Amino acid sequence: MSIWDTVKSRATGTFTQPYNLLKSGYNYLSGNTAMERSDAAIRKSQENTLQMTLNPRPSTPKPAPAPPPVYTPPPPVYAPPQIPFFSAQEAIRKSMPGATQTVNTFYNKLMADYLARMEENRQTQRKQFDLANKSLERQLLETKESAELGKVRTEEDVARNLSQMATEETARQGTEARQFDIGRRGLQEQLGQAGLSAEGIGGQKLWEAGMQRGDIEKAESRKIEAQKEAQIISRSRTIDDLARGLKRAEISTKEAKERAQLSLDTALGELAEQELSKKQYYEEQRQSEIARKAQAMASDEWDRYLSGLKTPQEQAQAFSQYGAGGGL
Repeated sequence: MSIWDTVKSRATGTFTQPYNLLKSGYNYLSGNTAMERSDAAIRKSQENTLQMTLNPRPSTPKPAPAPPPVYTPPPPVYAPPQIPFFSAQEAIRKSMPGATQTVNTFYNKLMADYLARMEENRQTQRKQFDLANKSLERQLLETKESAELGKVRTEEDVARNLSQMATEETARQGTEARQFDIGRRGLQEQLGQAGLSAEGIGGQKLWEAGMQRGDIEKAESRKIEAQKEAQIISRSRTIDDLARGLKRAEISTKEAKERAQLSLDTALGELAEQELSKKQYYEEQRQSEIARKAQAMASDEWDRYLSGLKTPQEQAQAFSQYGAGGGL
C-alpha cells in the first residue's frame, strides 16, 4: 500500500480537505519533472507533510478583534455636604440675655421675699428693744415719782411732827406755867399762914420752887429738842435713802439700756451676716442657674439646627463637624 493509501485509509471527514490538498500537491510535484529538485528534498517534504497529517497541530483560533476602548470615568471623590455654620459660643451668647432675664425674675422675687423677712426680723428686734427701753424708762420714772413722793411725804411728816411738837411744847409750857403759878400762890399762902415772909426761909422756898420749875422746863426742852432733832435726822436720812435709791435705779436703768442696746446690735449684726451670706449664696446660685439655663437654651438651638438639616448625610456631617452635642 502506498503512503497515500495509508493516509487515505486513516483520514476522516476532518482530514478530507487536507488530504486532497496534499494529493494534488504531490501530483503536482511528481509531475513537475522539470524542476530540479533532489529526491531527498522531496522525501523530506513528503515526510513533513505526512507528520503534519498524522499529528495535526491544534488549530489556534484567530484572536478576536479587540473591542473598542470603553471610557471609564475616574472614581468619584467624596465631597461632604455643605451645611450651615453653627457656633456653640455664639448660641450661648445669644441665649444669655433670655436666660439672664428668666433667672433674674425668679431670683429677684426670691431675694425680695427674703429681704422682706429679714426686715421683719430687724423690725421685731427693734420693737423688742423699744419696748424694753420703755419699760425701763417707765420703771425709772415710777422710781423717781416714788422717791419724790417719799421725799414730799417725809417733809410733810417731819414738818407736821415738828409743828405738833411745838404746839405741844407751847401747851406744856402754858400748863406748867399755870401750874407753877398755882403752886407758887399756894406756897405763898402756906408761907403767909406760917408767918414767913418772902425773905428768909420763905424766900428760900420760893427760890427752890422756881429752880425746880426751871430744871423741869430745861429737861422738857432738851427732850423736845432731841425729838425735833430726831425728826430732822430721820427726814435727812429718808431723803438721802430715796436719793441713793433713785441714783441706783438710774444706774441700773442705764446698764439695762446698754445691755438691751448690745443685745439689739448683736441681733442686728447676726441678721446682717445671715443676709450677706444668703445674698452670696443666692448670687452663686443665680450665676450657676443662668449658665445652666443658657446651656439648655443653646442645646435647644442645636436641636433646631439639626431639625433644619434636610438629609441624614447633612446631620451626619453636622455630628462629624461639631460633635454629638454641637460642642455644648
